[in-house]
Amino acid sequence: MRLSNAMSKKLRLLIAIATCLLVVALFVLLFGRVGRGERNSANLNAVEASQSPLGGMLDRMSRVSRLKEQMGELRSVWPAMSQYAQGHHGTLPTNLVELRPYLPANLARLSDERWEMPSGGQPAGPLMQRNDAILLQQKDIPANQPKIVVYSDGHIEYKK
Repeated sequence: MRLSNAMSKKLRLLIAIATCLLVVALFVLLFGRVGRGERNSANLNAVEASQSPLGGMLDRMSRVSRLKEQMGELRSVWPAMSQYAQGHHGTLPTNLVELRPYLPANLARLSDERWEMPSGGQPAGPLMQRNDAILLQQKDIPANQPKIVVYSDGHIEYKK
């Protein structure tokens, strides 16, 4: 009886170690690249694919997750633009430096080097009622690549 009990303990220990190793390997596959600067929105489309099919799928899932997170954060742009316009004679800001005091802290990383405001400086009233005017969009994205666009009615798209 003691021999089988001792074997049972060794087997449980071996299973526990194998499970821990699998969890660590999965964690490295899923999150191993985050520390290399790829969380930056500028590198969103430049993430290199893994050599294995599973790694490539995990990379794509990770990119989509980061994209959704970033687009969710950008929902704060429309209210910030409205607040800016209320305090500046009804006109929209011309750059992110002007808008930054109205943005939440998690959007402080947005820069005019990577984002543009095509509707900047225009009267906000009529523009904010439309759904086709672009308030903010990624810039320097190749024409055949999709980019994030924030529209004047507050909706956000990822489109070519």
